[in-house]
Amino acid sequence: MKPSLLLLLLLSFYHPSIAVHSEKFLALFPEDILEKANTARDFPGLNAEEKETVLWTNLIRMAPATFARVVDLYIAASKDYTAANPYVLSLKKDLLKATPVKEPLTVASLHNELARQHALYSQKTKRYGHDQAAKRAATIQKQSGHQLYSENCSYHRNNALDFIMDLMIDENVKGTGHRKTILNPQLEYIGVAITPFISNKECVLVQVFSAEKM
Repeated sequence: MKPSLLLLLLLSFYHPSIAVHSEKFLALFPEDILEKANTARDFPGLNAEEKETVLWTNLIRMAPATFARVVDLYIAASKDYTAANPYVLSLKKDLLKATPVKEPLTVASLHNELARQHALYSQKTKRYGHDQAAKRAATIQKQSGHQLYSENCSYHRNNALDFIMDLMIDENVKGTGHRKTILNPQLEYIGVAITPFISNKECVLVQVFSAEKM
């Protein structure tokens, strides 16, 4: 399938390696969905990988059945997962039963800042997890009035799609909480940050989400 003009324009914002990695997967989505989902495209202060992370997060929420096709292609080429993996199987089920969200997540500067702070903290301390998440939630509530807060962290990847697949497959994560966060239709706002964790090839992704009401 030849990429459309819109797809080429979307990929023009990315580093060439990202374009090669993502082109065949993004080409599965309708042009109108791609355009609407790309809410981080012109957002200042985000690098190409971070912008693509927002794009994929919105595509999952807005076109979950299409993303299920992406999962099939990704798994077929993966060295880390197989189609028989129970987490892959449960992901496919969750995607196919998910109701598409009509509106994409809005990128927020405060959320990006908090995500960046936690990513840099993770880089400095080499700690995993959600240390001081309650403090970040309180900051968003105080400054934005948002009542619902969630966040995701993923480690040891170096490109947006691998990070997203790690969060969506959620292997060995009890309750597949990262996946549920991304699919949660209540969420309205997002911030992202990717920084080196062990090295430039093993980074940490932090996603910060909120909604005005619980």
